[in-house]
Amino acid sequence: MELNIRKWFFSCALVIGGMVLVHDKYTPQRALAFTHAHRDPRWAPTADFYIGMAAYLQDQRPEAEAAFRQLIADFPKSPYVADALYRLGDMYSDQNRWPEARDAFQQYMDSFPNGDKITLVRNRWEYIKFR
Repeated sequence: MELNIRKWFFSCALVIGGMVLVHDKYTPQRALAFTHAHRDPRWAPTADFYIGMAAYLQDQRPEAEAAFRQLIADFPKSPYVADALYRLGDMYSDQNRWPEARDAFQQYMDSFPNGDKITLVRNRWEYIKFR
């Protein structure tokens, strides 16, 4: 019985130590720096988008903005750009950054006139266009 407790304790300590190492070492900024340095179109746009979404969902707005902006700048033809523009516009609206929100929504409407979120983007743009 004592051996099982030791194994359990050692396993827990190993998992917790790994989580602390990963949390401290792999930040969104470092991940974005890596994807920017290694612009492989097979995986970097996906990584940028999901780094941005993870930050967005955790309410880490500066990190999300950086990830979405990097995606748009580095891979303007990526299928993730439409959703990144929508998320940027949504984020800017929530922060009352009206000119930036209008620009993001306008860029979405210009670039993706038949996009999945075009009706939503148009409605949001109409709502904020005079703010």
